[in-house]
Amino acid sequence: MTVEPMEQHEAIVLPFKPTQVPNMPAEQRRPVRVLRTAVTRSGQLVVRYRPRRPVRTTLRHAGHGFVGVARSLGVWRRWVSAMEYTTNAKASPELIEGVRKRRWRITWGVLGANATGMLAAYLWWAPAPFLIAAAVLAVASTVEQLTKRQTAQDEGRQALGPNPGSKAVRRAVAAAGELGKFDDIRVLPPGVTRLQGAWSALVELPPGVTAAKAARRRLELAAAVGVGLAQVSIEPMRGHAARFELWVADDDPLAGDAIASPLVTRTEPFNVWRDKVAAGVDVRGRPIVFGLPERSLLTGGEPGAGKSVASNNLLCAAGLDPHVRLALVDGKGGADLLDYEPVCERFLDEPDVEAVLNLLTDLQEEMSDRYRKLKQVGAKKVTAEIAEELGIHLYLLHIDELQVFTTDQEHGKKVVRLLWDLVSRGRASGIVVSGATQRPAAEVVPSRLRDILSIRWALRCTTPQASDTILGQGWASRGFNAAMLDATQRGAGFLLAEGALPQPMRTYLIGDDEVKLLMRRAYRFREAADTLPKSDARPGVRLLKAVLAAMVDAEKMWTADLLTELTTHQGFAGWDAERLANELRPYGVNPGQVNIGGTNRNGYRRGEVLRALERA
Repeated sequence: MTVEPMEQHEAIVLPFKPTQVPNMPAEQRRPVRVLRTAVTRSGQLVVRYRPRRPVRTTLRHAGHGFVGVARSLGVWRRWVSAMEYTTNAKASPELIEGVRKRRWRITWGVLGANATGMLAAYLWWAPAPFLIAAAVLAVASTVEQLTKRQTAQDEGRQALGPNPGSKAVRRAVAAAGELGKFDDIRVLPPGVTRLQGAWSALVELPPGVTAAKAARRRLELAAAVGVGLAQVSIEPMRGHAARFELWVADDDPLAGDAIASPLVTRTEPFNVWRDKVAAGVDVRGRPIVFGLPERSLLTGGEPGAGKSVASNNLLCAAGLDPHVRLALVDGKGGADLLDYEPVCERFLDEPDVEAVLNLLTDLQEEMSDRYRKLKQVGAKKVTAEIAEELGIHLYLLHIDELQVFTTDQEHGKKVVRLLWDLVSRGRASGIVVSGATQRPAAEVVPSRLRDILSIRWALRCTTPQASDTILGQGWASRGFNAAMLDATQRGAGFLLAEGALPQPMRTYLIGDDEVKLLMRRAYRFREAADTLPKSDARPGVRLLKAVLAAMVDAEKMWTADLLTELTTHQGFAGWDAERLANELRPYGVNPGQVNIGGTNRNGYRRGEVLRALERA
């Protein structure tokens, strides 16, 4: 049988055994290389082979030889220059110079001996020097190939590097699994392009395979490329469901120095209807923003993951809008939110569940009142124009440490029910609800509440389940797992806001000093717009606090004594009983007969003043 050579790997069926191939007549034999053999059910032998190419093989081995010689020269150069001594700070210059002179003498001696031997070989037999050079190349080629194999074993598979070819990219995509075979995957023109600190390629998957599937295989793609998960970004292309842009960074884009927020340098008021909240940057360094009207927000992560800093980006933006009404609840009972108090309309700095219930109930009434006003003018929702016309501006409620209230044994279910109502119905009335927790769990944020929160911000979590509690069920298994974020990636997280997929990103840094600076600026903006909330700056609130300070610890005080304390210590000079009564009456505080030491006189009770201050 005649065995025909094939240009590419092919499979043929031969009626003989492999041992019979060498016994074929010389005129029928061709130099072949058997790659694989298999026996079919009918007993036929399938042989996969390709022809040998002696010229190509010789050139390939010669190339290895030249590479080996070049590397040998590099080793010699480092040796003769005493590189191991020059990198040692303790080595003296005299020692280095002595080593170099000795090694140069050895080098010249070896070169002289080789030159003499080559000349003698040439005089004895002219082809000898060429044969010696060929032998040197052969030895160098062998050493080079063995070194490459050993290096591959020691170092493992290498990354594609900063400048991969289209074939390497196709091979990596195919290796990620479930995305198609190598021959079916295309890298579209202009091929692999080099960007600043990264490379990018437009990949087209086989028919029937979507780019969304590639996004779910982001972890496998990162492994195939040979980089970390944070270094890979997959962006589906609009207009073609099978195409996506594969972007790979040289270094971890979620690590490094903190990124300052653009709010810090902002000198003009924020406008929630026109401006968007700047949350941070994605892995490509592009800003990530989201609008606030008609939205709701859930932020979560383990302690120290950057939850407070993430919340600062939202609260500072809202605070810089002089027309946004703020209500803040600190479930920790600490000082994290104290800098916002001067611009807050309602501020609860203690984890008081009943006080939170009262606040949520008041917001429900506010929401109903807003809908009545909208109905009167025939509007469906609060817009910038409606807010200006009716004076019903955006209202932001932010609850820090949400788990303190939603998991309360007595009132937790009621808190969740009220929050669900405010989130579901409040969006069109201009009420925005935001919650933050360092214990993302199903009992903290039930799915019925989480599923209607439109913006979800997952910072580093301890488990994939905790990540899914914030982002939504199933995102962790699709590669968007906040539990895989490293502790060195400060402020890193996933933001599911205005896109179809969660965005890996880094949060802008707004620390305590920046919050103080921005809130002083926000206070001036509100003062100029005459929208300061009922705080110490408001005369009525200042009066109520002055009355409480004058009473000290007394539960009741006569009007005459109260006026004396106010005039002497609080700066309300010239006030009389009538003016005091007129100023306190709008807040629900009225004078009456109080018994002190068995004597009844006109005065005030501390409890009424406290309740009035809470309502203010």
